[in-house]
Amino acid sequence: MENGFSFTDTLQILKTKRNVHRITHVLEKLEQGQTFKDAFSILLPKGYRRYFDNFIRYLPVLESMRISVELATHEEKMKQKMMKDMVYPVVMLFVMFIGMYLFNGLVFPQMMTLMTSFEINVTSYYFLRSFIQLLSWLVTILLVVGLLLWVVFQEPNRKCWLYRVLVKYVPDSLMVQKASAEFARYFLECVRVRISTIQTMKILLDIKEKPLVRLIAKELNDSLSKGESFEETLHTPFVEHALQQFFQIALHGSNCEKMLEGYLVMNQQRHIKQVRIFTRSVQLSCYGTIGLILLVIYQILMLPMQMLQNI
Repeated sequence: MENGFSFTDTLQILKTKRNVHRITHVLEKLEQGQTFKDAFSILLPKGYRRYFDNFIRYLPVLESMRISVELATHEEKMKQKMMKDMVYPVVMLFVMFIGMYLFNGLVFPQMMTLMTSFEINVTSYYFLRSFIQLLSWLVTILLVVGLLLWVVFQEPNRKCWLYRVLVKYVPDSLMVQKASAEFARYFLECVRVRISTIQTMKILLDIKEKPLVRLIAKELNDSLSKGESFEETLHTPFVEHALQQFFQIALHGSNCEKMLEGYLVMNQQRHIKQVRIFTRSVQLSCYGTIGLILLVIYQILMLPMQMLQNI
């Protein structure tokens, strides 16, 4: 299409054995008078379609397709990267909990029986076992409660309520940073195709799959509708302070695209650092727990030897 081919000619060229039925269906729908948006959306994967349906209202077909592919591809890459980064610490935590439960439920009782047979006072070890068991249960409860809260707050209205609470009391929380980065990503794509700020807000308000982006866009749009300048609007607490600063610099430097790209790079580097800190914390916790268990086992095994030396 960039080389001058019409939409129908492009579909004819793209026909293969795998997609011939879908393309024929689209061409038939167009001949029947169906709108281009409704007919063409059938061809798109679901991940692209949810963006395309919004942008096609304001942009030409090629620009809408480019932005849809860009946003969907970026989102998929971020999900894959998140999964890759979190696999190692999550597996370590899982192995640590399994080890703690097995040690406390199987190994420790056998060792306590062994010490009792040697008439060794095991009161302190019973206390240690109770402490490990209590710690295991507390961590398990925290994980279960955290998972339940995550499921509960997936509902858009609850998620928006939680976001309002966080921007008020914890403005630098991970949720605020992530939502600000998503908003900046969508805003950047609109800036690249020279869409006006008002139209950009309308587009973002229509993205139902991103309730936090819609919430931020709504707050900014409400401020603009009241007659406030964009510079005044940017002082909203609904985006993190770093994004506000990048926007302010962009307004005075007249290079919004470069500044938003810089903010997204900064946000990505910060995310990498946060994951690295989390991974190291998990490593230290796991190594510390393993070291404690080995120390207890060593002390228990050495008690009979110490008794023999005292005879």
